[in-house]
Amino acid sequence: MALKSTGFLLALMLFVVSLAVILMSIKVEHGAVLLVSVAGFGLLFFGLIHLRKAKASWDWDRVRGQILESRIEKVLDRMEDAQVSKVRILYSYSMNGRTYKSTQFRLQRSDANVRTFLDAKTFREKFASGSTVEVYVNPLDPTDSVLEPGMSERARSHQLGMVASGIVVVACSVAIEWLFLVGT
Repeated sequence: MALKSTGFLLALMLFVVSLAVILMSIKVEHGAVLLVSVAGFGLLFFGLIHLRKAKASWDWDRVRGQILESRIEKVLDRMEDAQVSKVRILYSYSMNGRTYKSTQFRLQRSDANVRTFLDAKTFREKFASGSTVEVYVNPLDPTDSVLEPGMSERARSHQLGMVASGIVVVACSVAIEWLFLVGT
């Protein structure tokens, strides 16, 4: 796990240094457009990565797991500015001779919110402490697991919004850069 995060930090640092060199070597207005364009590509990239992982999670290895703790808590959701019920769960599972523990219910954090009384009742019945459940485990990283694969329609709409925003930002950046080039 430490190796993965070190590689990510190294790649991020290399990207930031490269971007700084590029920005210092071009005109200010072109640098601003490039920076906005990079932000647009970031939105596009992260949205697509989350959508792809959600789709792939349906094909992850399935193993038996044990619910160790399970409850629903009332918490304030700052995004919704309302009190919501949030899933709190701890489960264990074994893969390749090793036992793992996880608190990840679904891939997206926002999907841990319980929206209705019926959702809460179903959750309590399906994921009661001590029950045996099916765990979806990422074959590339056995520490990455979920109890419910994919993502909710709500989370999917957020990710699609990120992708659409990224496309719009990149398209606008290209149009502005084109106007700069035509104007000079």
